[in-house]
Amino acid sequence: MPNPVNRTVDRRSLVIRGLGYDQRTIASGQTVSRGDVLGIVSANGHLAVCDSAAVDGSQVARAVAVRDVDAAGAAVTGISVLTVGEVNGELLTFGGSDTLADHYDELRDVGIVANSYDGIGRVDNA
Repeated sequence: MPNPVNRTVDRRSLVIRGLGYDQRTIASGQTVSRGDVLGIVSANGHLAVCDSAAVDGSQVARAVAVRDVDAAGAAVTGISVLTVGEVNGELLTFGGSDTLADHYDELRDVGIVANSYDGIGRVDNA
C-alpha cells in the first residue's frame, strides 16, 4: 500500500468522488442551480429542489444537481444528477430556509456523503 500523500482540493469542487449518476427529469417550474439538493415529486418522479416545507415528496433529499438547469417553462429530461458519491457540503443549497443539517441523514441514506472542506482531501490513502 502506498504512503498517504497530501493533495490540494479546490474549495469550488462540488463533487469530490462521483460514484453514481442518473439521467432524470427536472420538474416544470424549477430553476435548478449546480449544488442544489433535489427531491423526487411523488406524482410524476420528476426532481425538484428539496424543501422540507413541500408536501409532494420533494421534501426528502435524494440527489444533487451537478449543473444549472432552467425548467421554468417546461420539464427538462435527460439531466445528469449525482445519486451516489462524496460532495463538498459547503456548496450544497436547498429550498426555503433548509440547511445541510436538515437533510444530512437523508443524503447519507441514499449514498451521498456531504463533507466540510476541512474533511475533504487532506490525505489520500489510495
